[in-house]
Amino acid sequence: MKGVKYAFKYVLDNEEISPHRHFQLMAGNLIRTERVWEICSQIAETLNQVEPLSNFDSYLNISPPIKNVEENLRMARKQLGFRQVAFNMEVVGKARFKEVCPGKYATIGYDNSMNALRAAVPIFGRGNVRSNFVLGAQPVEELLDGVRELAEYGIASDYSVFVPKPGTPWAGRLSPDIKTTIDFTNELVAIYKQHGFRGIYCGLSSRSNIFHEVMAG
Repeated sequence: MKGVKYAFKYVLDNEEISPHRHFQLMAGNLIRTERVWEICSQIAETLNQVEPLSNFDSYLNISPPIKNVEENLRMARKQLGFRQVAFNMEVVGKARFKEVCPGKYATIGYDNSMNALRAAVPIFGRGNVRSNFVLGAQPVEELLDGVRELAEYGIASDYSVFVPKPGTPWAGRLSPDIKTTIDFTNELVAIYKQHGFRGIYCGLSSRSNIFHEVMAG
């Protein structure tokens, strides 16, 4: 962890980050999700020795906990200082999740993921619990129905646009066209406004959608 601590301190000491600062700790999916939480907690504790993560617009974007769910979520918020948490589902619906994300389905489970998202809302607050979805991985109306349901719980949905990659099972699948992307974004903005959510990061940060521009009108 010495290298992590040094690098974080070096950036803060030598870079002028303005007008505000984002920080995201992100990890992939491992079979042992408790190990993911253990490693990320160690990293966050080390970074907090340099400057509290609560001073940043901070996000913990990892696999949802399966064991000691509320305990881990409270630790992430109260002890480690993360302001927001994200468990990315990619698609909505148990059958669709099993089809599109067989690895996540086998190691984490759809119900476990959804339960963790809902359990995080009282701890982090409405709109500070997020999940990312892949636009183009399922019918748009199906996705929107799920996004609306999540919003009722206080969970904000973000999205990435599907892009086919050579050599993958979906190499021949088409990306959503520009009209579909714009229409979906407009619907998502309406959901955000209805529930008082704000966009992830900000309009100045690197991102993969046009959400902030649409929010701003």
